[in-house]
Amino acid sequence: MASRRRSPICASDLLWGQKLYQPLRFVLVRRGEQLSILVSIDLTLAATEIIELYGYRFKIER
Repeated sequence: MASRRRSPICASDLLWGQKLYQPLRFVLVRRGEQLSILVSIDLTLAATEIIELYGYRFKIER
């Protein structure tokens, strides 16, 4: 089960957009050989919290 866990490689806050900029938190995640970029507008969340919340989202969408 541990191999299925995702761990953050990098987290960074950036301004994103054209003319109307939105601060976003980007989290680069590796799961095995797969890399994913997760994005959140809530800059108060830690990278691990963003990963956990995305996990709930994908469980619902399956």
